[in-house]
Amino acid sequence: MALSPGTLAAGDVRWFLARLEQAFGAGLPGFLLREKGLSDGAYDGLLCEVLTVRERAFPEAWIGVHDRVHLALASPVDGVHLGSRSLSAEQVRALAGGSLRIGFSAHAGDEARDLSACDYLFLSPVRRTGSKPDATPLGFGGLASFVERCERPTFALGGIEPKDVSGALEQGAHGVAVLSGLLGAEDVEGATRSYLAELG
Repeated sequence: MALSPGTLAAGDVRWFLARLEQAFGAGLPGFLLREKGLSDGAYDGLLCEVLTVRERAFPEAWIGVHDRVHLALASPVDGVHLGSRSLSAEQVRALAGGSLRIGFSAHAGDEARDLSACDYLFLSPVRRTGSKPDATPLGFGGLASFVERCERPTFALGGIEPKDVSGALEQGAHGVAVLSGLLGAEDVEGATRSYLAELG
């Protein structure tokens, strides 16, 4: 699953959408839009363009909205991804029923939290990452321990390169979530194919 950078400005949108279309064209199966700095109106406009790109390039791709449950409920998206400051998964489930897949961004220690209402999780940072330079990486051992205790489909996030994918899967990860390694790559299509090849 690819993540948007979280720092998009108005002038970046065309560039970003072109790269997303390249990734979808190469077979990217999932994308999470997580631009918390945008107003609801700007976010909704961008989401509409993302959905148009998906329809044109890869209609089967999964699209998720980060945190903005009201926009997810009003749009033809597949899921909503929550964080520690979001509504709880139970609250979202009560609002959405079974219409949305619900994800949550987990970190070390979150296995003690009741995550049973979630459909999937991100666990980060598994590797050292420039987006969280001060965070101590969990490593594959931490990933394996979390997956064993939590029993929810978990995507490894944080510094995951194609060469790390097999190790993440061997430790029980359902898949990987990637920020700069996909949509931030110099060759988006090539990077997407590299990750997909490692995922098998």
